Amino acid sequence: MKKSVLSIVFLFALGLSFVACAGGSSRISEVINTLEADGYELEERDEDSREYYQANMVNDMYDLDVDVIELYVGYVDDTERWAEIVVLENDAQATEFYDKLMIEATQGRYVLKMENVVILTFSQETSNLFTYKG
Repeated sequence: MKKSVLSIVFLFALGLSFVACAGGSSRISEVINTLEADGYELEERDEDSREYYQANMVNDMYDLDVDVIELYVGYVDDTERWAEIVVLENDAQATEFYDKLMIEATQGRYVLKMENVVILTFSQETSNLFTYKG
């Protein structure tokens, strides 16, 4: 009896962890779907590109120690609309990266954060597609 109760508790905990993991991937799916519906062509960067970006464009540049787990670059054909989508390990890491980007305050750049996803763009039209921190 004790074993079956422990097994049920373990399976419940395992199920919760899968639901938690799915939550993060659904956010990036939502971002990708929104951008593609607006005409964006998105390309997921390979592991080498992602690791280079993580080391040089995030951690070294902003004195951080975060993990970029996915990286996308996209544009709308025939316009000057461009976006970079950075998926970090968790919400806390995304907040650290977002905060550093906001301190930098590059003129004309929009930075959006949704859970563990950070979007960089110079397009107000793209920025308006999302509700964001800020």
